[in-house]
Parts: sequence; structure tokens; C-alpha cells
Amino acid sequence: MDEVKSFKFPPEPVVDVFTVVLRMMGQEDTSWSSIKKFLGPKTIEYILNFDASKLTPSMRSDIQREIAKKSQSFENAVIKRASLAAAPISDWVKATLKYSEILEKISPLVNEQTKLQTKLQVSEARLFECQKQLVELDDKVIQLKDNFGKRTSEAEALKLQLKKAEDTLAVAQSLLGKLSDEKNRWEGQVKLLESQLKSLPYDSLLAAAFVVYLSDADEVIREETMKEWKSLMKATSFDYMKVI
Repeated sequence: MDEVKSFKFPPEPVVDVFTVVLRMMGQEDTSWSSIKKFLGPKTIEYILNFDASKLTPSMRSDIQREIAKKSQSFENAVIKRASLAAAPISDWVKATLKYSEILEKISPLVNEQTKLQTKLQVSEARLFECQKQLVELDDKVIQLKDNFGKRTSEAEALKLQLKKAEDTLAVAQSLLGKLSDEKNRWEGQVKLLESQLKSLPYDSLLAAAFVVYLSDADEVIREETMKEWKSLMKATSFDYMKVI
């Protein structure tokens, strides 16, 4: 760059190349003094960091027309003879114009890619949120399962209590039904008890034995045992229900 800047009477190809560079950078003033101002410590940085997408189709057309007019200046052999430093800049200009054309052609794809990338980011954010919600739901499911287990145990306990209450109610209803004719039955039993007064001790003994030993036995055992006891006691007319 210092070599190019040092020219008092710069070769025409050098001026042509850097004129195009300034136009690409968006500068209207392309005089040699302006070119010399551009040629400084940050020139290479400007060129390396140049964004080819900033070249609009109209800008590119103007520059390409300028290059076409000065086509000789951009020939590799010509620019190298004029300045070895300007030769790679000439190559960069032509390559950047081609790259700008490619960017224009693929811009719909780039735009589509940008949209897809945006959708992807939204989807990823949504996925993260769903995963977070899923973890929360899993925790709630675990809590609900625990609560369900507790409620199920409580329900089973209530069922057992209800069954006991139903059994008690059934017995009570049965007793209530029997109480309606209890008076008549008792009056009939008075005479019977009087006739069985003599056998009362034996009946009492059999009744006590029944309560103590047969209260939790099934009907078959009760019947067989009572037959044996009545036979031993010679109390064939013993009726436990009547004794009690």
C-alpha cells in the first residue's frame, strides 16, 4: 500500500483498480488524492472485512461497466507490470463481484434459511419449555400417584367399615323384625320353661358349654357336638335358643 501511495504519477491501471475499490466501498470521490487517503494502515482490514452483500445490483452493474471500459487495466499481466501490490487487489475486485452475484442468486435460499433458522430457534425454545413442563407434569403425576395410593387405602378401609356397618344393620333389622312377634313367643315359652324346669341345670350346663366352646364353631361342628353332649346328659329335648 505504501508503494502504491508513493506514486506521484500513478500508472493508469493502478488508478483504475483503486477507483473501482473506492466505488465498491461506497465513495463517490475517486480522485487520486482520495485514493491516497484510502491507502492507509487499515486498508487491508477494510478489504478483508468487506461485505459483498452490500453491493446492490445497480452498484454492481455500474462497477462492471467501469471494468469493461478499463478491461485492459484489470488484465493480470498489465496490472502486475504497473504494480505488484495492486495486482492482488484487482483479483479481489473481480472475485468480490462474482461473489456478490452468487449472493444475489442464493439470497432467496439464504432468506429461507434464515426463516428456517428462526423457526428452529422458536421450536427449540418451545421444545425446552415442553421438556420443562413435562418434568413438572412427571412430578405432579408422582404426587398424584402417591395421593391416589393413599386415597385407595382409605377407600378400602371405608369399604370394610361400610361392610361392618351393613352387617350390623342387617342383624339389627333382623332383630327388629323378630321383636314384633317376640311377645307371643315368650308367652308360649313360659309354659315350656315350666315343664323344663327340672332339666334347667342340665340345660344351663349345655348352654354354658355351647357359649364357651362352640360360639366360634361352624354349624356342622355345633350340631354334632350338641348331639353328643345331649346324649351324655340325657337331655334330648335341649334347645340352646330356647334356653337362652
